[in-house]
Amino acid sequence: MFSKIFTNLTLKDWTIIVSVIIAILFSINYFMSSSGYKKEIKGLENKNKNIQEERDSLKTVNKKLEKEAEEYIKNIEVYQSRIDSVQKLISKKDNEISKLKLTASSYKSEYEKTKKEIEKLEKEPIKRVGDNLLNSLKEKTKKNE
Repeated sequence: MFSKIFTNLTLKDWTIIVSVIIAILFSINYFMSSSGYKKEIKGLENKNKNIQEERDSLKTVNKKLEKEAEEYIKNIEVYQSRIDSVQKLISKKDNEISKLKLTASSYKSEYEKTKKEIEKLEKEPIKRVGDNLLNSLKEKTKKNE
């Protein structure tokens, strides 16, 4: 029976049969084999998955770092305002110090002047007698009132 089927086949039929057999063998080889490019594809898929996981973890780290950076910026602004207020206070105090130095130097010059007058009067006291003495005492009492 098989011999009758195979003997009646033409060249065209044989090429179709051979083509179908080859196609079946290739498809069996394709589905059964797990080597070569399939392994490469799986490796690339795993690598892609790992890269995506790493990307996602880096996104979360990046968001966390951005929040920290915003906090640092806010802290910097607060500290900068504190520094500015301290600098203003320092400049006010410097002005006060310079005014006090001027006042102190004027008091010192008045002190030196008074001290010289006292030393002069101690060395050469003013001697007044009579009406001169009474008039000078009246003037001094008027100044003190």
